[in-house]
Amino acid sequence: MNSQDVAVGAVKGISEVFKNSATNKILEYKNIPIFSMKTTSELSEIFTSTEGMSGVKKLAESETPPSLSIGQGASVTLVADTYGGAIEVTRKMLLEAKDNTLKIREIVNDLSSDLLLANNANFLSVIYGMLNDGFTGATYLTPEATPVSLFHATHTWGSGRTFSNTGTAALSQTAWDAVVKQGGAFVDATGKYMPQTYDTILVKLGSSAATMAKKLFAEKISPTTVGDVNIYAGSVRVIETPGIESDTAWFAMNTKFKSPLYVGITNMPYLDEPIKEKNGSVWTNCFGDFKTGIKNMPFNIYGSTGTV
Repeated sequence: MNSQDVAVGAVKGISEVFKNSATNKILEYKNIPIFSMKTTSELSEIFTSTEGMSGVKKLAESETPPSLSIGQGASVTLVADTYGGAIEVTRKMLLEAKDNTLKIREIVNDLSSDLLLANNANFLSVIYGMLNDGFTGATYLTPEATPVSLFHATHTWGSGRTFSNTGTAALSQTAWDAVVKQGGAFVDATGKYMPQTYDTILVKLGSSAATMAKKLFAEKISPTTVGDVNIYAGSVRVIETPGIESDTAWFAMNTKFKSPLYVGITNMPYLDEPIKEKNGSVWTNCFGDFKTGIKNMPFNIYGSTGTV
């Protein structure tokens, strides 16, 4: 058996492990409430935004309760994109391995490990791109009659009512007080009370916003004076991630409602059949298919640039 055949066999031997590892890594993010993530066989999906719910009222004697009614707004179609990379075991690599089967397998394992890391980095970049793009709307827009950026001063319900979910204040207790007040007064498309209790904050790993978030929401820290009492201690989950680009931006979410940030995975990253090239190398493509987008009106998420 020549070196190319050994390399082909080595790639085939790790294909299942590669796919399982890639799948497990991606599914870790399914438990993060920032995203609505699912696996789906559909390459294209249509979503209609939710604009409030009705169906509960005071009943007269023997009156039949009304059926739950969900207000519907604009629709959006999300289509899966294909992402890919490849590993190449070159002829020079095979020559250096001197037809040693174990060394060739080691080369393939190292290349596949690097490809796994690259796939994970790309996945993070894409899904957190919905937040990083949130203030500009260059890539992602909301499902409303006149689509706007994820965080905007004027989101318009189908009823014509509007709401804002954006600001510029740097994270502080004063800024958080304002967001809590804003959430407590929130109403839906019909003007019905629909309070938003923000229980999660997302910040860049190691950023100034992250430092302040931990000061605001840290648990089991004893105050030294009465004025140091933190009324928000332990009330908010802090998520730090390198996926956020801004050092000052912060994002608050009410996870009791489903996230409007959708990730639909059609195909987990996998290794295609290895190809023996005419130049003596072995080339293996890696493909994955998933869609991202804003599937619902972002009424339960608030974003601040943190610049003021």
